[in-house]
Amino acid sequence: MTQETVERDHLGRYLLVPPEGGNPVAHTRVTTFASTLDNRYALEKWGERKVAVGLARRPDLLALVAAHQNDAQRLDSIVVDATEAAEASRGRNMGEALHALTEQYDRGDVQLAQIGEAWRADITAYAEAMVAAQLEVELIERTVVIPSFSVAGTLHRTVIRAGRRYILDVKTGQSLGLQTIAIQLALYAHAETIYDHDSKTHSVMPEVDKKVGIVMHVAAGSGVCECIAVDLETGWQGAQLASFVRGFRRAPVKVDLPAIPDRRSYLVNSVRRLVEQYPDAAAALAQQWPAGVATLRTNGHPPEHLELIAAVLHRIEGEYRIPFGDEPDPGSPLTAGQSTAEQSTAEESTA
Repeated sequence: MTQETVERDHLGRYLLVPPEGGNPVAHTRVTTFASTLDNRYALEKWGERKVAVGLARRPDLLALVAAHQNDAQRLDSIVVDATEAAEASRGRNMGEALHALTEQYDRGDVQLAQIGEAWRADITAYAEAMVAAQLEVELIERTVVIPSFSVAGTLHRTVIRAGRRYILDVKTGQSLGLQTIAIQLALYAHAETIYDHDSKTHSVMPEVDKKVGIVMHVAAGSGVCECIAVDLETGWQGAQLASFVRGFRRAPVKVDLPAIPDRRSYLVNSVRRLVEQYPDAAAALAQQWPAGVATLRTNGHPPEHLELIAAVLHRIEGEYRIPFGDEPDPGSPLTAGQSTAEQSTAEESTA
């Protein structure tokens, strides 16, 4: 399989035909998904410093910034050029080249003696570390699918050690973010299928160890390779947390303000309760109705009149040991609009 055969959408996501067939479906890349929880502060500051260095090296780019201060798209392209002027991609390119050489070596396409002097120490260290850890390479650079998260990625290797199969990842950067790597390898370990981009078909992912993954860290130009075991159970917990975070970012959080409880409806309902369940209390309420205050058959009570009615109502509830009625919930039928018939029953009791 070559890189050119891999279909991607405009966001760089894998486009994979489902096992049952049909149109290709976009799958988030494992590396993107695994980086959801990253603290990107240090990386962003590094990028800002590279832009500053690039502008210092390229006065023409600084002039372009002054000329296009209100053109966001043009400024974005200038930032890219300035970053390149600071050789920000140099380390990434070197690491990519070293990674490709480890793949060629594991496939048997090249021997150590055929590798250029600049890379021979790194590849030798990698080969020796693989032998020391007793790792036998099996699958190499295969796209795997984790349908529970709609995620796909290219695992570097599966290896056999003492009869057990493990996920192995080759890292060539100068430093490692092991939490992110643990999530990445845990996703590979929980993959369900291997996808063939040429035939657009799925095959069953072989069973791998889901507790431990392996990282071979050979920093480009170091001549040293470290074999690191990674906790995939913690990594899988991180994957589930990343899924929650990604879902939360899309969750709608804009809601309507709760309705203000309708004080009049509450009083009408309370009076109706007295009429239906406590006739003696209802009669007392009629006798003690606040002077100068219209009955509830009339609309348009000012707030202070409603409070006078409420005070009498609560006093009678206390005298007759009647449990106080609950204030209406904003979404209850009382506030949503009590029926005319229901209101009339209570209103008539106060006539």
